Amino acid sequence: MTEPAPQLRSLDLVQVVLERPPTYTSHGSYNEVVAFIEGYHAGHRYTGTQWFEFLSWLREQLGEVEGRVLVRFRQGLQDDTSALQELQALYNAFLERQAEPQKPLVEE
Repeated sequence: MTEPAPQLRSLDLVQVVLERPPTYTSHGSYNEVVAFIEGYHAGHRYTGTQWFEFLSWLREQLGEVEGRVLVRFRQGLQDDTSALQELQALYNAFLERQAEPQKPLVEE
């Protein structure tokens, strides 16, 4: 009996790093992961991610106008593991929402 081939998923770099933090950082801590992702985006013009759009959205969700939104986000969670899991869930939910077809404002 042959098992069906697993379904492939297309992931961007942020999703991959958040899914397996120790693969991309020394210890997989929240601060290391955020520094890795931020450093990657600081050094590339085109990243293929929606990281900056996500940060703007997260800032709105947290009511954060100025400052470091990811620091504030982390302060609200118990430990690095839960912070990374929540950040991953929010980023994936944001991407899913962005992928949904937008309804026209005016019905034709």
